[in-house]
Amino acid sequence: MKLLFAFLLLFAGKSCDQAAKDTIAAEPTNKMTQDETDTQDDGIIHFEITELWGRDVSDLKMTMRWDNNNNRISGKSACNEYNGIFKIADDRSNINFGPMMMSKMFCAEAMTTEREFSKAISETTSVDLDDMGGLSFHDNINDTILVAKRVYRGN
Repeated sequence: MKLLFAFLLLFAGKSCDQAAKDTIAAEPTNKMTQDETDTQDDGIIHFEITELWGRDVSDLKMTMRWDNNNNRISGKSACNEYNGIFKIADDRSNINFGPMMMSKMFCAEAMTTEREFSKAISETTSVDLDDMGGLSFHDNINDTILVAKRVYRGN
């Protein structure tokens, strides 16, 4: 069984005071303002996707906003913006992502990565939380298919 339960406890169990200390931000992209990257006490946690199917993608500045209150993820993939929902099983044994809505910009150099990202999200069945608050997404045979590091704002 994966650490989904611990993952939820980590985000749901913080006091408002601690959440304020753990304010999160990501580098603004050309479509994201600084206000959008700052977390209020709304349950949104920011990540940078660093690995996709075993390949380092940190130079692409792919982002993920994880909204625990509304069971939604959103962010920027290699080229397009995406948004979708997730559902965690009642016994916390697995996670399923609904279809992702994505913008439709064409970026010739990024289209392969776009397809790989969509495939990784659709094939994710579990998510592990590491000691630093990062996420590892796994498929049904427990291979790591996506890694994201949590992005913290300096105090």
